[in-house]
Formats: sequence, structure tokens, C-alpha cells
Amino acid sequence: MMAAPMLKCFASLHSGSGRLLVRNYSRTAYTVLLPEIPDDTPETNPLMRVDGYPAYKSIDVKKHAVTGIAKRVIEFESGISRLEEKLSDPNIPKTFENVIEPIEKLSFPISYCWNTFKNLNYVKNSEDMTNAMKLVHPLILKARVKRFQSVPIYNAVKELSADKANLSEAQDRVVQKYILESKLNGVELTGYDQYYMNNVLHKLGEQKERFRTCVQTATNRFKQILYDREDIIDMPQSLLRYIAADSTKPERGPWVVTLQPTVYLPVMEYCSNRDVRENVWFANQMRASSQDQQINNSATIQEIRFQKRDQAKLVGFDDYAQMSMATKMAGSVENVLSMIASLKVHSEGMAANELSSLQEFANERGFDGTLEAWDVPYWRRKQKHSLFQINDAELMQYFPMEHVLNGLFKLCGELFGITVKQADGAAEVWDSSVRFFNVYDEDGTHLSSLYLDPYSRPLEKMAGAWVESGRSRSDVCSAFPLAYLNCNVAPPVLGQPALMSFSEVKTLFHEFGHALQHLLTGMPYSDVAGLANVEWDAVEICSTFMENWLYDKTTMGYISCHVDTGATLPDEMLKNLIRARRHMAGHDMMYQLYLSAVDIELYTRKDFWLETQRETWAKYMLLTMHKKDAHLCSFTQIFAGEYPAAYYSYKWSEMMSADVFSAFEEAGLDNRAQVQAVGRRFRDTFLHLSGGCHPGEVFRRFRGRDPSPDALLKTLELS
Repeated sequence: MMAAPMLKCFASLHSGSGRLLVRNYSRTAYTVLLPEIPDDTPETNPLMRVDGYPAYKSIDVKKHAVTGIAKRVIEFESGISRLEEKLSDPNIPKTFENVIEPIEKLSFPISYCWNTFKNLNYVKNSEDMTNAMKLVHPLILKARVKRFQSVPIYNAVKELSADKANLSEAQDRVVQKYILESKLNGVELTGYDQYYMNNVLHKLGEQKERFRTCVQTATNRFKQILYDREDIIDMPQSLLRYIAADSTKPERGPWVVTLQPTVYLPVMEYCSNRDVRENVWFANQMRASSQDQQINNSATIQEIRFQKRDQAKLVGFDDYAQMSMATKMAGSVENVLSMIASLKVHSEGMAANELSSLQEFANERGFDGTLEAWDVPYWRRKQKHSLFQINDAELMQYFPMEHVLNGLFKLCGELFGITVKQADGAAEVWDSSVRFFNVYDEDGTHLSSLYLDPYSRPLEKMAGAWVESGRSRSDVCSAFPLAYLNCNVAPPVLGQPALMSFSEVKTLFHEFGHALQHLLTGMPYSDVAGLANVEWDAVEICSTFMENWLYDKTTMGYISCHVDTGATLPDEMLKNLIRARRHMAGHDMMYQLYLSAVDIELYTRKDFWLETQRETWAKYMLLTMHKKDAHLCSFTQIFAGEYPAAYYSYKWSEMMSADVFSAFEEAGLDNRAQVQAVGRRFRDTFLHLSGGCHPGEVFRRFRGRDPSPDALLKTLELS
């Protein structure tokens, strides 16, 4: 009989439609509801198609999403059950082809279907989409757990592991991943412990969903209307167009300030009204906290921490942070804390000097008082402009999006020997502004494909920038990689080209680094292809590595082109960008180290979260924490995202990526032949090997040694 979530899903869909079958066992007063399997097929439901590219123009979320995904879940779970039965036969040889490849074939249809739907949820959200997501997400989670909680499959994989001599490096990584994931999902548990683990995982899913929902609700609720032109006098046109009631007349109010990152961050930098900044800052720091008990995440934080601790103890770890390290390159909490302590030593003195300098700068320009958290972004921007003549509005004129894209593709061609060709019309898209590209090798071989959704659509598209897998490489299923790259650049207005801020260009390079690792993988199995199975503290290496190229003169010549004159960015402006990169680097480092440390503390200690927040803040931050500050209530990454007991991963990856880029600097950035040679080595290691090799070994194959923090400290002038 199907699990309760599936039953509930179909009962809500089909009760009253004659499709819900009822069997009554009167002797025991036991009624069983047996939902009929959906009759959807790839021919009748475009979301289920696996050939070609997703049929976005034909997908009707209300009609196709729930039944299509549910059907794929049923097929997957049935297939796993058949495989379990087969592998339980001791006479069946336990080979990679008999054990792992069938799982790959079963996983491909459900993954493709789910990835397509998930992308739509992010970029074309609606009430129907949200309702469908609530129904199908638990089914997907349940299917994943079933795969890793199968005892017959686990035993068969362990047999494979014992025969390591007959496995390739990539195959061994698949096998080891399967064993570890299965252990962490409680496959070795029995009886009540197994029941309790499933209950913990179910509760965690519910609490994480509640956390996300409360943060989103709190974010969406806040609006502050500005009427005074003095409040917006310093704001760039791109921001004014975004927040003006009439985007065609950005100079005319009113202007609506929200907590969406694309609005909140620049408003904190450009709004000259301190009272407005303070109010917006408080609203952001207090999201989903005690201000509104209906969406208060305080108890949810505690519940998530308790459930994760129980999960860790069930599978043999002292706490969740220790369990997290089992899937990380760092390997232990001690190694993480050592990195944090080392970087702190180099940064805290610099941070104190930077804040003192900023206070003096603000006082000299008429600020009367002590800098608070809501003052720092505003005066920091002004100081940076004073020191380096960085004018964001002026910089934007040099970065028309189309030219930036072409320059990025040219750089990747030079470094990695690939060609990215526009292929609009070759695949269906969900919005007319979406672009489509094919990626080719030097010999003309088609390697992969990429969707680019470049512009902001606040009413339906998630804020920020990100990369998602549409389809992973799988030689078993004859599938090439497909990726989604999403940005939120302000769309072109009145026939003018879309211009990017330098921050947006940096974000594009960052996300394209993620995309490259997915698109250029050489691993034949989806479980280790692209970003799959890359240890989480190494996931950001390729993305952060790509950001470094923005400070290379040759690359800047590729991507910059003044919208009116066609001139590339002047050398002096590039030099100032390089200097500005280090502006308040100590302050920024200390804040990131605080977030990394508080994350580890939360998953090793039992204290109330607010006490942990205050104690850890005092060890790292110079600004006094406001007594009402509850920023952890909206810290989605560590409570409902991918970074619980892993937020340090950003700094770990940044440290490694700086070391990687230093190999290009040692070759000489002006020596493009040598740069090209190092670029090919980077492709052959980090991009090709992906999750098929431990990142420590990948680094050694590229660099010839273990990583060091020296390059990062040198880049930021913290050494």
C-alpha cells in the first residue's frame, strides 16, 4: 500500500472523480483507500517526457505537475522494489552493471521530471505552482530515502566495495557515496530506531519547509513607501526604476522599499535618510522572529537543531556538526575551527582599523554619532567612492549584458577550449526573454546545453542568481548535461540595452563557474557528474575561481564596452576596482567567520539559539549587537538550506580558489599561451573530474601540493 503522503495527494486530487477505490474489511472495521495509479504517460503529460528538451510551452502546472511527478515516483519506487527482489537472490552476481546502473536508469526519468518542475517553480511561480509543490515535494523526498534505505541494495553495494580492484575511480566514488548516504539515512538501523529515524527525517522536512515559508512571508510583508526625493537622491537609475511606482518615470515617486535582496542591499547603501535605513534594517534583522508569533521561527530553530542532533546520534555521531563533516573535504570540526581561528588572527586587527577609519570618515562629513549596523553600508559606499572613485552608475555604462556574455564566452573558449553558441529556438522556453545555448568542444562535439534566464520578474521569479541542473550527464542513459542559469538583472527599458552593475557581472561569472562544472563534466555517471557528489565545502571553488578573472586586464577588455562610445574600461578604473576589492576586507572576513562559527556552535551546543548568537557575535564582531537583533530567524542557509554545519564552506572554497588562481598568476596573466595551458589543466581536473574524485586529490593533481590560505590573504592584503 502506498505511503500516507501519496494517499493524501491523490485523495485531494481525485475524490469525487470516481478514481479513488475503497475496500472495506468489515470484520476488522478496517478501511483501506487504494489510490488508482495515474494514467499519465509521456504522450499525454509533457512534464514526463525524457527525450529532447523540456516541453515548456505545453506544460500546464495545474493539469500535469502532481499526476506526472506522482507517476514518476510510483515507477521509481516500484523499480527499486523489483531491484531489491532481484539483488536478494544470492546467485545474482553483484557487479556495477547489475547494481548501480539499474538505479541510474530508474533515477533518470524522475530526476528529469522533478528538475523541470523545480525550475518552473523558481522562475514562473504561481499559486497553482505553490500548491503543487506542497503536494509533490514530500513524495520526492520519500523516494530518495527509499533508495538509500534499501537493505538489499546496500548489501549489494557493500559487496561491490569489497571488490575495489574491478572498479574505476569514478565507479568507486559512486559506490562510496552510496554506502555513506545509506548509513546517514539509517539503513543499518532496525526496529524502533529505524522507525524513529524516518520520523525524524519527516519532521525535519516539515520544519524546514515551515522555516522557509515564514521567512518568505515576512520578507514579502514588509513595504516602506518613500515620498521625499531627498531620500532617493543618491540612488542609481537602475534601482529607482525597480522601486518606482512607475518604472518609466523613475524620478517620480512614490518608491517602494522591500526586503528582497535586490532592493534591500542597494537601499542600505544609497538611502541618505538614516531613519529609513534603520527601519529597513530592523525589519530585515527581525524577519520571522517574535514580532509576529504566527511566523516566528524561534521554536522552529530549536526543533530543527533537536531533530538534527537525534539524526546524528542515531547513526553514531556525537552531534550534527560531526555528522556533517562526514561529507565534507575538511573532514573534522577541528579542521574547520582551525581555519576560522587562523583567518581570524589575520583579520581582526584590520577590521578594527577599518571601522575606526570609517567612523572618522563619516564624522568629517557631518555625521554626528557612533556608527551602527544600518550606517556601515551607506558610509562604506561613500568612503569607497572617495578613496577609489568607484561610481556604480558610471561603471554600469561599461557592461551591456550582451557584451559581457560574449566576453565571458570568449574567456571560457580561451581557457577551456570550448565554444558557446546561441541556439535560441532550438528548445522551448518559459519566457520570451530566456536564452538558449549549446556548448561545443574544440573538435565540434556537442557537449551540453544551457538555458539563461537573465532578467528580473518580481511577481513570479525568485530573487537572486543561481544554477540548477536540468539533466545530469549519464552515459548509461545516453544523456548530456543541461543546466539552468538564472539572474535578476533589470530588464532593458525603452529600447536601451540591459546594463549590469559590476556586482551583477561578478555574480554572473560566479554562477557560470557552477554551470561550467556541470556542463563540462567528464564523469559518465549522474551520481558523480558535474556538481553531484562534490564535497559541499568544495562546491564553490570553480564559481569563486571565475570571479578572479574580473581583475585581469585582458578579460576586462573582453567583457567591457561603453554603451555609448564602445570604449573598454580604462586602466585606471580597473586599478581602482582592484584596490576597492580589498576595501574593508578585514570587516567582511570577520563577519563571514562569525557566520561560520555560529553555524558550527549551533550544531554542537545545546544552549538556546539566541544565547549562542550573542556569545559568538561578541567573539568576532566589533559593532555591538542590538538587543532585538534576531537575524538567525531568517538564516535560511543553515536551517532550511544546504549549509547546516557547513556555512564555513564559502570561506574554505574561497581559500582554495584563490590558491588555484595563483597558478595562473604564477604563469603570468599577460602570457596567454601559458594561461591557456593552465586553463586546460583546470578543465582536466576540477571541471572534468567533478564529483568523481575527492576534491583534495583534484587539487593536488592541479596544483601539485595541498592548498594553503596564503594566496587568499595576499589577495585581500590581510597577510
